[in-house]
Amino acid sequence: MNCYNGAKPTKCISLIDTMEKTLVTPQPRVRLKPRLKRLFDLIQTHAELYDTVWDCCCDHGYLGVKLLRKQVVPRVEFVDCVAHLMTDLRSRLGEFNTQHYGVTCADAGSIALDSSHRHLVVLAGIGGELAASIIGNIIGRYQAQRIDFLLCPNTAQYQLREFLIANNFKLLEESFIKEKRWNYEILHVSYQNPAAQTAISAIGQHWQAKNQDHHAYLAKMAKHYSDQAKNCSSGKAQKVAALYRAQAEQLE
Repeated sequence: MNCYNGAKPTKCISLIDTMEKTLVTPQPRVRLKPRLKRLFDLIQTHAELYDTVWDCCCDHGYLGVKLLRKQVVPRVEFVDCVAHLMTDLRSRLGEFNTQHYGVTCADAGSIALDSSHRHLVVLAGIGGELAASIIGNIIGRYQAQRIDFLLCPNTAQYQLREFLIANNFKLLEESFIKEKRWNYEILHVSYQNPAAQTAISAIGQHWQAKNQDHHAYLAKMAKHYSDQAKNCSSGKAQKVAALYRAQAEQLE
């Protein structure tokens, strides 16, 4: 059947319409797990502060997709260095206007920030030392620009805080969340922001005496660094363990 000879037959129109609908059919909606849901809620609460949110090391992009779907911020940038994840993500973003998102397969530390935009860089689900390295690469290229970061490391929380303090970051807010058997600290911090004046604590100041998850986490961290101290001659691990132990005792 020739679909392009005069008026289109009804069957051809139906086939073309079906194909077009298939191309733009919205993807099944994924319910965010508690950790990502907390990050989403924090971004939504402060959405008026940002023009662009960078979902870095985004994996499958669940957080950024939810931000796009809810139209929380004008633009979401997805960044991950794993090529097949970014290829798959591009194929799932067809329902959205490309003016509102970008997809980049690259090292998160190499992102290019428009100086006329207000940026929030999200780094979650990676170790604290890797997060510090990425942040260091970013601020090394944008030393005079305000940049906010939303951080949720899965390891090396103390080392990340140590890096932030050394580089004069300021705290906007912090919290803690438990997801199944995993514990996460969440840090919303700002760089080159004169309005932000709250210093970042080496181990956090958000602990609550009535929260048993907080007690358990502090005890776990104290034990972790005490165990490290047995194999370390510098004494630093023991000092860190003492900080967590003292904070746990304050809650009792």
